[in-house]
Amino acid sequence: MEIKRKVKIATATNRRLIIRQTRNEKRFLCETCNQPMLTAEQTSAFLDIKQRRIFQLIEEGLVHYFEPDKSSVLVCPSSLSAILTQDLQSLKGKE
Repeated sequence: MEIKRKVKIATATNRRLIIRQTRNEKRFLCETCNQPMLTAEQTSAFLDIKQRRIFQLIEEGLVHYFEPDKSSVLVCPSSLSAILTQDLQSLKGKE
């Protein structure tokens, strides 16, 4: 008789990203979270997701964002991170 075993390995990591801004660059804070807002490009690199996914979540109304002008979008990384964490937890629950 053969014994079969299943092993699940989970890892957790923490990252710290420092984004330096020039002195003349205007800084915006999220009105809800009071956290610094980042461009969609910076947020994409920070959270390692595609910008397209960020814009989908903005259109669904799930992420805090601000449009200082017609050509740019600033995103609250805290609200986006919270949504992505919920997505990961719901995926783990389906296993």
